[in-house]
Amino acid sequence: MDEDYKDDIKTRGAFDLADVEYATSIQSWFKQSDKKEAEMREESEEDFKFYSGHQWEENAKATMRQERRPALTLNYVLPIINAVIGEERQNRQEIKVYGRDPDDDAGAFAMSELIRWVMDTCNGEYEISKAFKDMIICGRGYIEITIDYSIDPTGEIRLGRVKPSEIYVDPVSEREDLYDARYVIREKYLTEDQIAATFGEDKVSLIKGLHGDQTNKSSVEHTFKGDDYSYGGRVFRSNDGTYQVLEVWHSELVEGALVQNPQTGQTEELTIEELEAVLKETAQQQEAQGQPVAETIDYIKRPIKQFFHGFVCGSVTLLKEPSPHTNLKSFPIIPIFGLRDDEDESWFGIVKSIKDAQRQHNVEQSSLLHWVQTQPKSGWIAPRGAFVDKRRWEQRSSQAGFIGEYNATRGMPQQLRAMPLPRHILEMAQTRLQNMRDISGVNVELLGSSPKDTAGIVMQMRQRQGMTILETYFDNLRLTRRLIGTVLISMIQQYIADDRKVRIMGERGARYVQATTDLQFGKFDAIVEDSTDTPNDKMATMYILQTTLPMLLQAGVPVPPSFVDILPISQHIKDEWKQMLENMMNQQPQPEQPQ
Repeated sequence: MDEDYKDDIKTRGAFDLADVEYATSIQSWFKQSDKKEAEMREESEEDFKFYSGHQWEENAKATMRQERRPALTLNYVLPIINAVIGEERQNRQEIKVYGRDPDDDAGAFAMSELIRWVMDTCNGEYEISKAFKDMIICGRGYIEITIDYSIDPTGEIRLGRVKPSEIYVDPVSEREDLYDARYVIREKYLTEDQIAATFGEDKVSLIKGLHGDQTNKSSVEHTFKGDDYSYGGRVFRSNDGTYQVLEVWHSELVEGALVQNPQTGQTEELTIEELEAVLKETAQQQEAQGQPVAETIDYIKRPIKQFFHGFVCGSVTLLKEPSPHTNLKSFPIIPIFGLRDDEDESWFGIVKSIKDAQRQHNVEQSSLLHWVQTQPKSGWIAPRGAFVDKRRWEQRSSQAGFIGEYNATRGMPQQLRAMPLPRHILEMAQTRLQNMRDISGVNVELLGSSPKDTAGIVMQMRQRQGMTILETYFDNLRLTRRLIGTVLISMIQQYIADDRKVRIMGERGARYVQATTDLQFGKFDAIVEDSTDTPNDKMATMYILQTTLPMLLQAGVPVPPSFVDILPISQHIKDEWKQMLENMMNQQPQPEQPQ
């Protein structure tokens, strides 16, 4: 082993630190990310409130209540966001794996079916839709891919949506795939029982010993001893009796080598320890076969990126380990981002751009209602003592035929006439929803509320125009699906390639796919893409066939049975129709071959 090489690149990363120092480093990362994202997190919290209809600030609402003025909330943010979410849910796409070479097609097909099986067993498509909803609202959504041993002792791959408020990303990261991020932290709050069951009773005792037993204290958050910046300042929450636990995934450059696998011919990354083990095994095989010992594996030493996993609570390290996903060269927490604000170095969704219009609309509608309510019963003005019965004037002055007595020596009361509402206020209130649609890009056709006399082709064109404006969000979703597919390929190879047979429910009924080690192709042999068989894709194909199919039939070109697959009819009718077409094609006489 080249010792000079080791001295040149070896650095003391966080994983090599002692437990207390490791926890201090993780808490420092958490604090840095929390400080950088503080403004974005406040904005995101407000975005979710606007979506749910909580659109008035408490002090403004209290002022309106004190002045006996209505504070209306006409939530137009909800249908606009739901229209975009509905578009994604109506046109969900499957993750498909394609081989780069013809020899990869069989393995790619099997991997595609295994990915579908994983997505079905954990309702992965629904979890992706939830994360997409988070992104549309606040600009950030996250999917975590884990191995669950709670039900199946062999392990199940599960996808789960993670709240954006729980994820803290390396503040220097700017890419949509987190490739440039050094770490990703998830903040959890666990009870003592959960910590003891997961990490052991000794860890609970250590936490209490270092930070004190806070279970009987009344403070909402306990700041433990030490540098507040380093540790983050949150350990115990007395309102629910939970402790802050930070789960961290981080990467470090370690000494390693690029090795050519003699079996697959692919170049693989190995740590120095793994390289030494491979060389030792090769030497033992050569000795056993009576061959002279020589290095037969080609490799080049160079730094490689290695991933690590850990849990900390305050200054206590609960667990730290190399990433259990040995084949995975990325984080198992996958983001889906919206639009990038380079000025603030933050991400945002649709709600941020239409909040001001929604606020103004609420104020305008509340003012209109207040004007309508005060018109039939406006105020009165008179000299002191002019009213004989002030209470009677207050209660009955707005009623027809009211007779009021006043003191003539003091003067006659005069009614205060309300000023007419300016016409431009009414016009602005009527166009506010249109402004919100124009800003967001969600037009009337995407909302499904176009005029009845609109032609279908015109409506489709306007829907496509709206989708053009929203394409950035859906393009980022495609990137997320590709990242998910890459992670799933790695985890399927590691955890499911054990010769088990997996039952797949498809359009043609149930079939079985065997998960074997033959599926060990990697990024050089597979392409992960979305499928193109969504309802919108099928409708576009149908529209083209409306004009081309009659000409093909007239020219004598037969209709392939696969044409039936794009029809929006029940599956059993498709199967019967395809079988009839196949029988008809088999019964047709074949043209004679020339002698």
